[in-house]
Amino acid sequence: RTINNLILLTGLILSVHLEFEFFLGQVNHILMVLFFLMIFLVNKDKDTPAALIWAGTIFIKPFGFIFLPYFLIKKRFKLVSFFILFMIILILAPLPFTGMTNFAGQYQQWFHELSVEMGAKQSLLAPQNDTIFSILARYTPLRLFDLTPVISLIFQLVILGLIGFLFLYLMIRGKEIRDHYVWEGAFLIMLIPMLSFTNHYAFQFIELAVLLIIFNFQKLGKWWKIIAIAGFIFTGINMHDIVGVTVYHFLNNISLVGVGALLILIVLADMRIKKIA
Repeated sequence: RTINNLILLTGLILSVHLEFEFFLGQVNHILMVLFFLMIFLVNKDKDTPAALIWAGTIFIKPFGFIFLPYFLIKKRFKLVSFFILFMIILILAPLPFTGMTNFAGQYQQWFHELSVEMGAKQSLLAPQNDTIFSILARYTPLRLFDLTPVISLIFQLVILGLIGFLFLYLMIRGKEIRDHYVWEGAFLIMLIPMLSFTNHYAFQFIELAVLLIIFNFQKLGKWWKIIAIAGFIFTGINMHDIVGVTVYHFLNNISLVGVGALLILIVLADMRIKKIA
């Protein structure tokens, strides 16, 4: 009953994201489940099926490339080799059915759609940009500076580098922890909506992080519990059918869900520093 209640609580925290995901018929939730399964298999040293699932996710959305440097650092070369092999097989799979001309055109359109989506990124200081780059730019003195495209790019690269070094330190910190792939997978999956401008409903990718925190909640200190609860509320409170359209747009404009995700990420990092997970 305790486990069921904790899972139910996780569902309530993420309900706004799940509801809209099902409403739109999006695939983010399917993608997230595939990431969970991949991490489970990697944790069991089942490289071949893990690599197949990993390669398959790329053809849904290319978010899975976030795992490539991670597995290289972990020296999971067999896993990466199978991933590349399965990628090549899946890339060539439509060829017998499409012919060479249509085959090339199909991938040309795919890359075009990716470039359009990437080009739709908003200004760092624009409302409803929920990335960690935007939050740090808007809620720090950086908002007072003229963020030209070049400065914005340099700023994002610096933040990305700092996150990379932080993750590397946390990896080393937890190398002796059993099932360390679970925490590290949760951290990387959570970074997907925080690094890429999609929409605030993509923050359902924090699900594994929420589960880890909830199941280890009693091990957190008092203030860390308060921070975690604040993160849960901020990421899940903005359901327009409940708060109303005016409040809904206001909370979107201040990127409350992004702030909540950042709080959860901080709690997740503290858990690894204290070797809770």
